[in-house]
Amino acid sequence: MKGAKGIVNDQLAAAIRKADEESLTAIANKGIYKRAVKDAEGAEGDITYSGAAAEVSVGGEKCVITLPLGESSCTCPSRTVCRHIITAILLLKKQLPEQPQEAEEDAPCEEEENAEAAEAAEIKPAAEDSDDTLSEGGLKAVRSCAEMCMGLLGGVLTHGLVRIPETAAEDFELAAVRCHGAKMAECERLMRGLGGRIADCAARRASFDSRAFTRRLLETAEHLEHLLNDEISPDDLGSFRSVYTDIKGDLELLPVGQRTVSGGEYTGEIFYFVNCDTEHEYRFLTFSDIRPVFYETLKKRHTAACPWGMETPLRSVMKRRLTLVGAKVCEGRLSASKDTVVAASVPAVLDCSLIHSLMVTDFREIALSLAESSSRRETDRLFFIYPKRMVRYGFDRNDQQLVITFEDHCGCTADCIVKYRSESKEFIGQLERICRRMSEPSEKIYTLLVTAYIEEGELRFFPIEIYDFIKPAELHTFSLADKALKLAEEGSFAAETGRHIAAVGDMLERIVLTGLQSEHDWGQLIAESRNMGMHGLAGLTEETAEAAESCRHSVTDGSRRVLDCMIKLNRYIIAAEERTGSVSALSKLYKGE
Repeated sequence: MKGAKGIVNDQLAAAIRKADEESLTAIANKGIYKRAVKDAEGAEGDITYSGAAAEVSVGGEKCVITLPLGESSCTCPSRTVCRHIITAILLLKKQLPEQPQEAEEDAPCEEEENAEAAEAAEIKPAAEDSDDTLSEGGLKAVRSCAEMCMGLLGGVLTHGLVRIPETAAEDFELAAVRCHGAKMAECERLMRGLGGRIADCAARRASFDSRAFTRRLLETAEHLEHLLNDEISPDDLGSFRSVYTDIKGDLELLPVGQRTVSGGEYTGEIFYFVNCDTEHEYRFLTFSDIRPVFYETLKKRHTAACPWGMETPLRSVMKRRLTLVGAKVCEGRLSASKDTVVAASVPAVLDCSLIHSLMVTDFREIALSLAESSSRRETDRLFFIYPKRMVRYGFDRNDQQLVITFEDHCGCTADCIVKYRSESKEFIGQLERICRRMSEPSEKIYTLLVTAYIEEGELRFFPIEIYDFIKPAELHTFSLADKALKLAEEGSFAAETGRHIAAVGDMLERIVLTGLQSEHDWGQLIAESRNMGMHGLAGLTEETAEAAESCRHSVTDGSRRVLDCMIKLNRYIIAAEERTGSVSALSKLYKGE
């Protein structure tokens, strides 16, 4: 190690001494950290301290290490925390003298005393009293990170997905890691999701959905705009951990299915249960044994979940009715808390009155439920459907999806759809084998556990489990209320409006796909919006068109203004689609179309 010049700043020295694998991985990533550790072994570097910064020459580059460490810079082309910066921090750490023993012991003792005093007085420590505000340094780090993320979104708009740089997916992943270091949990989730979808697009995977990507990009932009322009608190940044609430008394669970989640950012299994308490808010509950694939390594194998004090994996007891004590739940998801234990376990019987009471025989009941609900929880979109028959099935090669059409006991039809991706190939094969059995003459009647949703003005299902042994003693009757009938009567107008709204959404999608430098014809959309009396939509569309056209003819980067306009227009489209889509779906089912 070469000698250091200048005097090290006390705060910088303290931060470097505290820098460990966990904190350095948070501001970079595990791969960069491991590479930096190897680079730092036996390496030498020129170090110059100046004020609250240190300049380090390493690997032919110059790094300026400053506070916070995640804001350090390097002369290499990387736009995020690179291996040179991490290597420089490790070299500084080796060069710094050990901290005096007295200074190391004073602070922990003071913190312990404050915590004990606060606990005795039943008040929070002073540091927690200001948890609803961000420090000046924390706010600066958040907005700096948000600005960098917004720049990546602007780059997608400028180039378009068809011309996006090859490193885009990696850039979004590195941005997500930086968000983690800045404690921006929601932004990390959004950026990592976009990075995963960009990787799908680059690999030309059938699972890539350009409409869904456009929505997610604009949702991310809206969140970043809030962080950059509004007063924010730690709550606005999101939480890395969900907040679970206790369920009083025993919780009896009837296991009804499980499915494998693979591809994208996460992989694992989701387990589905029916809550035996018919009066409880959550009729369905889930447990997720899912881990992020971006932390997976070949050397590390995931161990199947054994929650609630069980000695065997949860998947091995999915045929037993469980009674939990000390259960915790968040948005319909069960916690793996150590405070929760299995108090009883008996064989499960699914062909029972509890399941029979949840079986839907009229698809209009599901459409109405979705139309009246504003919840986005998966557990609120779970249904047992008991169709009269399977009408048809087949693999749509154009859209790369398996489509199964079912008819209910009132003559209404709805499609069950599974989109193809390499990870779902086996699942689709299983469904096709089941469909062949369902198409053969037989007295068997099938019941399905599905997730229901509205798409393009139609009711659709995603299958989770299919049973051939559950049959209710009598059909569940359902009558459309006056409100539902009135909604159904609005169907023709809703369908027409929905088609126009979808056309405007298609334009936003084309911008994301082809970029702002491509020419887009907005005139007809604006004229049609006005002819239909949708003047608010016409104004937002015109504003977006002007921003996009101005950007196309300007040498300066106008992507930020376009993003602002697209955010407002997308917000309008989502609200309109939720209304028109539900009404249109209900109308089609009511008319038996």
